[in-house]
Amino acid sequence: MKHSKNLRLLLILLMVSQLCLGQTVEDEQPTENWLKKYTGYNEQFLYHRFDRYSTDDVIRFREKLDLLNNSKNTDEWNGTYTVGTDDTVGFSQLRLKSDVGFASFYVYTCLPELRQINYGKIMQTDETIKLMPEFGKDSPRKSQLVTYVKVKWNNNRYLVEESSLSAFAEKAVGVYVEPKDVSSQDSFKWNNYLVSASDEDNLTGLPEFPASYNKFQRSPIEAKIVSIGARTVEEKTLGNASYSESAFYEVKVDAGENKKLKEGMIFEIPESESEVFIIKVNAKSSIGLIRRDIDENDKSDLCRNDEFNQIPCPTIKTPIKIKTIVGILQWF
Repeated sequence: MKHSKNLRLLLILLMVSQLCLGQTVEDEQPTENWLKKYTGYNEQFLYHRFDRYSTDDVIRFREKLDLLNNSKNTDEWNGTYTVGTDDTVGFSQLRLKSDVGFASFYVYTCLPELRQINYGKIMQTDETIKLMPEFGKDSPRKSQLVTYVKVKWNNNRYLVEESSLSAFAEKAVGVYVEPKDVSSQDSFKWNNYLVSASDEDNLTGLPEFPASYNKFQRSPIEAKIVSIGARTVEEKTLGNASYSESAFYEVKVDAGENKKLKEGMIFEIPESESEVFIIKVNAKSSIGLIRRDIDENDKSDLCRNDEFNQIPCPTIKTPIKIKTIVGILQWF
């Protein structure tokens, strides 16, 4: 009986060792970060996720990168695109040339780990670019066509996923409000875009949508503060931001559901560089809050300029014009 148990244990160990050996041979990790040849990501080592793509996928992916590097095509939508918001734990790019196709990747920089790769052909019109993956039959990846809409804004080129264009258009002019349910399929939908940018920090005017997509164009909302309530000093959470002890002023705005205001919208006060966070919306009016830092000693309002120098706080007066914030494509 004892010999039988030992024999079974030996067989199991042999099977496990053969399985592990087979995986090591099949999915051997590279000895260096070959990706730095093509990009600015220069870590010495890069772990590969062969459960998400095959060795053959990596070979084809590198071949596509070589073709992209060698192409001299000068179409204005060619180039290198990145995700539109800062990703503190990731590094990603999409490279495309109309005569070659595309290659994209995502590196999880904390390890670092090449988590995603994609490559294939593109189908381009005057208004859209379709990415058509070319994964092999043995790849664990599933080919899925994605359509991007071409949007211009100043000197920047944006590729916005067609299904997210409405959310992007609203976010661009400050009328987008994130769903309260973070598990919603519409959460952060506005962020499904890529950008080839020269300057995303100083956007002026409005984004330019292709003719067939002009129906998605939005404008900022303008209104007025018509009354100001009492000042309070407290800790408070507004949207996704939590504030330590601050001064808050409750204000009444002369627009509500009639002008499509929503709870969570943020308006700017151009005259004072302050913001109004909408907390309640009625039929023709809304209630908002203006927040200011306070002096720790006497609890008075504390205001600073862009250089972080203390300045006198502007007087909050009525009536005063406010409007939603244009050109802030970031999380807040």
